[in-house]
Amino acid sequence: MHATLIDRKTIAAMINVKPETFRKRVEIRPDFPKPMLRLSRETVRWDLADVEKWLRSQRAAAQR
Repeated sequence: MHATLIDRKTIAAMINVKPETFRKRVEIRPDFPKPMLRLSRETVRWDLADVEKWLRSQRAAAQR
């Protein structure tokens, strides 16, 4: 199975924040998935499945 890689802009849109806010506040969280690919400071990609799993866990925690 191949991973679907997504960038900061895509993740920011998924969680309804600006890419800069994602980079400064979400990406640095210890519970946020580690990138699957880091070619440079600007070229970073995450596995879509990992991000979706993290989002589900955040939503579940918010409902408790």
